[in-house]
Amino acid sequence: MRDAIDKIFAATTAPEIYVATNAALADLGLTRTYYLGPISNDRTRGRNLLSFGFSSEWEISYREGFRSVDPIPGATALQPGPLFWHHLPPGLSLRPEEQAYLDKLQDWDISQGICTLVFGPHRRVAMFGASMSPGDDSIDSVDVNGFHVIAMASFAAYYRKVGMKSEKMLSFSTRELDVLYWMAQGLSNIGIAKELNLSPEAV
Repeated sequence: MRDAIDKIFAATTAPEIYVATNAALADLGLTRTYYLGPISNDRTRGRNLLSFGFSSEWEISYREGFRSVDPIPGATALQPGPLFWHHLPPGLSLRPEEQAYLDKLQDWDISQGICTLVFGPHRRVAMFGASMSPGDDSIDSVDVNGFHVIAMASFAAYYRKVGMKSEKMLSFSTRELDVLYWMAQGLSNIGIAKELNLSPEAV
């Protein structure tokens, strides 16, 4: 584990940090990862999503609307450490759309996973999640402390190397993230306006 952490901190760019982090998690059997942030009580605030190994269908659906009904970040914030998202805290009250999102995870082969909040400077909070390969149901036996240490090291390394430099670039509203997403998909301003129910002048 110490060698894996050293490699994360030795990385000099964000992609190198992700590669080192994913390699460390793969040693725990966690082959799919994602980063979500910033995390706050306001779900309308833009959440940047970066994932490795999860289906593009889930990623697209999350960006298109499921991020606003995902109960996992809120449930994770209630825990003092990592949380298995298939074992949410007892008594957690879920709205119908939140339960629908959790039920839909089965369709994307991500009904089981582990997540934790990670903290950076100036009250920056993100969520770090991981899962095993589809069909592998042994996640309950994963090294929870190892996962937590790797997640915290990855976020700390990111902010040491690149986080503070790119902070302004990462501060987008939900609407701006939606527009950027559809731009990346190749849509014109008119096409984006239709997708987001806006006038073309507003894009």
